[in-house]
Amino acid sequence: MNSKISFQKRAGLDMKILSTQSPVTLEEAKEQANWLRKNSLSKVKTLKLIMIKFKKVSHKIFITTIICCNR
Repeated sequence: MNSKISFQKRAGLDMKILSTQSPVTLEEAKEQANWLRKNSLSKVKTLKLIMIKFKKVSHKIFITTIICCNR
Protein backbone atom coordinates (compact mmCIF):
# COMPACT_ATOMS: atom_id res chain seq x y z
CA MET A 1 0.00 0.00 0.00
CA ASN A 2 1.24 3.44 -0.88
CA SER A 3 1.32 5.53 2.30
CA LYS A 4 1.86 8.78 0.40
CA ILE A 5 -1.62 9.01 -1.16
CA SER A 6 -4.29 11.22 0.36
CA PHE A 7 -7.15 9.97 2.49
CA GLN A 8 -9.69 10.91 -0.20
CA LYS A 9 -7.74 9.06 -2.89
CA ARG A 10 -7.47 5.98 -0.63
CA ALA A 11 -11.21 6.14 0.09
CA GLY A 12 -11.93 6.31 -3.65
CA LEU A 13 -9.76 3.26 -4.33
CA ASP A 14 -11.41 1.36 -1.48
CA MET A 15 -14.89 2.16 -2.79
CA LYS A 16 -13.84 0.92 -6.24
CA ILE A 17 -12.57 -2.37 -4.74
CA LEU A 18 -15.73 -2.80 -2.65
CA SER A 19 -17.96 -2.18 -5.68
CA THR A 20 -16.39 -5.16 -7.48
CA GLN A 21 -17.09 -7.57 -4.60
CA SER A 22 -20.30 -9.55 -4.43
CA PRO A 23 -22.80 -8.53 -1.73
CA VAL A 24 -22.74 -10.38 1.58
CA THR A 25 -25.74 -11.01 3.82
CA LEU A 26 -25.66 -10.33 7.53
CA GLU A 27 -25.75 -14.07 8.23
CA GLU A 28 -22.75 -14.68 5.95
CA ALA A 29 -20.84 -11.86 7.62
CA LYS A 30 -21.58 -13.32 11.06
CA GLU A 31 -20.43 -16.77 9.89
CA GLN A 32 -17.20 -15.25 8.56
CA ALA A 33 -16.60 -13.37 11.82
CA ASN A 34 -17.25 -16.50 13.90
CA TRP A 35 -14.93 -18.55 11.68
CA LEU A 36 -12.17 -15.98 12.04
CA ARG A 37 -12.69 -15.74 15.79
CA LYS A 38 -12.51 -19.53 16.08
CA ASN A 39 -9.60 -20.15 13.70
CA SER A 40 -7.27 -17.23 14.31
CA LEU A 41 -4.90 -16.82 17.21
CA SER A 42 -3.68 -13.59 18.66
CA LYS A 43 -0.04 -13.23 19.65
CA VAL A 44 -1.02 -13.51 23.31
CA LYS A 45 -2.99 -16.74 22.75
CA THR A 46 -0.12 -18.18 20.72
CA LEU A 47 2.42 -17.34 23.42
CA LYS A 48 0.18 -18.84 26.11
CA LEU A 49 -0.16 -22.06 24.11
CA ILE A 50 3.60 -22.24 23.61
CA MET A 51 4.20 -21.72 27.33
CA ILE A 52 1.67 -24.43 28.25
CA LYS A 53 3.32 -26.89 25.85
CA PHE A 54 6.77 -25.94 27.14
CA LYS A 55 5.70 -26.45 30.74
CA LYS A 56 4.29 -29.90 29.91
CA VAL A 57 7.47 -30.95 28.09
CA SER A 58 9.83 -29.49 30.68
CA HIS A 59 7.83 -31.17 33.46
CA LYS A 60 8.16 -34.54 31.68
CA ILE A 61 11.91 -34.00 31.23
CA PHE A 62 12.26 -33.03 34.90
CA ILE A 63 10.42 -36.16 36.08
CA THR A 64 12.41 -38.37 33.69
CA THR A 65 15.65 -36.85 34.98
CA ILE A 66 14.67 -37.49 38.58
CA ILE A 67 13.70 -41.10 37.84
CA CYS A 68 16.94 -41.74 35.91
CA CYS A 69 19.16 -40.11 38.54
CA ASN A 70 17.59 -42.03 41.42
CA ARG A 71 18.41 -45.46 39.96
